[in-house]
Amino acid sequence: MTSSEWMECLLLTLGGYLLGAIPFGLWISVGLRGVDPRGAGSGNIGATNVYRSVGPLLGLLTLILDMGKGWLPALVAHRVLDNPWLTTIAALGPFFGHLFPVFSRFRGGKGVATGAGIFLALAPESLLGAVGTFLLGIICTGYVSVGSLLAALSLPFWIGLMMGLHPFVLLSFVLGGTVFMTHRENLRRLRAGTEWKWRRRNPGRRDQS
Repeated sequence: MTSSEWMECLLLTLGGYLLGAIPFGLWISVGLRGVDPRGAGSGNIGATNVYRSVGPLLGLLTLILDMGKGWLPALVAHRVLDNPWLTTIAALGPFFGHLFPVFSRFRGGKGVATGAGIFLALAPESLLGAVGTFLLGIICTGYVSVGSLLAALSLPFWIGLMMGLHPFVLLSFVLGGTVFMTHRENLRRLRAGTEWKWRRRNPGRRDQS
C-alpha cells in the first residue's frame, strides 16, 4: 500500500466520520416535534428511541437516514480504495461518528442502523442473513435489543459463509463487539425483566430501553 492510498483512506475515514456524526434522530425529533430524545426512554438518539419518543414515521425516517450515513461513505470507500483492508478501516469512520458525534457532544446512537448501512454497501447478501436473524429475534422474544444483538452476533458467520476469510469478517467482529458494548444497559434490563418490549406499550410508565 502506497502513501497516496493511505492518504485516500484517511480522508475517506474522516469524511465518513463527519457524515456519521450527523445526529439525524436528534435533529428530526427536536425540529419536527420539539422533543429531545435524549430526555426520553433510553436517552438514545437512534431510530428505536425516536420511534418511542415521537412516533413510528419519524422513527422510520431516522432509521433510513442512519443507515444511509453508513451506506454512502462505505460505498464510496469500497469503490475508490482498491484494497479491502483500507476499505475496512474507512468503514469505521461513519460507525464511530454515529456513536461519538462531534455535532452533539459525542453522545450518539448504538450503531445498529449505521452498521447495517455499512454492510449494505460492502456485503449486502450477508446483511440479508443478519436481517433475517434480527427479525427472528424480535418475533420470538418481542425485544428489539435481542434482535439487534443476535444480528450482530450472526453477521460474522454470514460473511464468512458467503465471502470466506475476508477482511470484512474482522470488520463485522469489531462492529458487532461494539454493538454489544453499547447495549450493556439493555442486557442489564433484560436480566432484570424491565427491558422495553415491542409488542407491549404501556403509556402509564416511562420506557427505559
